[in-house]
Amino acid sequence: MDIAGIRGELMATSRGAATQTASGPTAAGGELGKDEFLKLLITQLKCQTVTDPTDQKEFIAQMAQFSALEQMQNLNRSFTELMHMQLATQACSLIGHKVEAVVDNQDKIAGVVSAVTFQDGIPMLQVDGHNIALSQVTGIFPA
Repeated sequence: MDIAGIRGELMATSRGAATQTASGPTAAGGELGKDEFLKLLITQLKCQTVTDPTDQKEFIAQMAQFSALEQMQNLNRSFTELMHMQLATQACSLIGHKVEAVVDNQDKIAGVVSAVTFQDGIPMLQVDGHNIALSQVTGIFPA
């Protein structure tokens, strides 16, 4: 039985753990996340009968899908961490350089970057007493 069939059976069940699995929160966009996929797989194994066991090839394919999903999530997390490190490196390399930036109220600020701080993991440049996000920088010049 495929995952869509199991999900349909779980949705039709009126009581018990199967209903809780099917009605639980799903990933963004209504797709199954890693936890939901694993719950469905466990429920499928619990609900199988001796006369109609799960096909080995189908079970192996489902486990491979689960493994692939987990690896994609790990890769996404690694890329996010790499992006944060890259932003921190870029911000730190601007210390001692003159920058121009446009802040929220469209005012231009120009000055030498004296320090880099982090607010919620986002690097902020210290320029003449102002906190400037790296994304607000419009020009970089030698000091």
